[in-house]
Amino acid sequence: MTKEVTLLTGDAGQNVSTQEKLQEKLLLFQFMEKQLDTLRQQSAMSEARMIEIETTRAVLSDIGELKDSNETLIPLGSGLYGRARITSKDILTEVGAGVMLKKGTKGASVFLDERKKDIDNVARQIDAHASEMMKRMNELGPELQRMAADIKKGQ
Repeated sequence: MTKEVTLLTGDAGQNVSTQEKLQEKLLLFQFMEKQLDTLRQQSAMSEARMIEIETTRAVLSDIGELKDSNETLIPLGSGLYGRARITSKDILTEVGAGVMLKKGTKGASVFLDERKKDIDNVARQIDAHASEMMKRMNELGPELQRMAADIKKGQ
């Protein structure tokens, strides 16, 4: 996606304002590329959170079906699992700043629905911003090429 533009330096003062404008627009284009990369990373993180929520939803469903004496596997992370017995159907949900609330599996499911909705809204905003950024970059790219060609012709 990066387009190289060679800045040509002519006689002292010749095309300086055009070259300065080109440099400004080139810096803007590079800044926009970095912003677009950041938006793509944020989008990927949002997608990962959505997958995590769906996995959690499946685990909640399994917990709801277990009897108190049943043994189950609990994901510890990084592909590791531990065996555990579910002694209560109470689920602790983190609400921020280390504060947790006790909920049942249905309450936890509603909590996940709210989180999923929030993440989906943010993901849509990120996608809209990324689309706008790409549109602006597609407009700016040919302009940069035209300005560089004009400077080259002027020398």
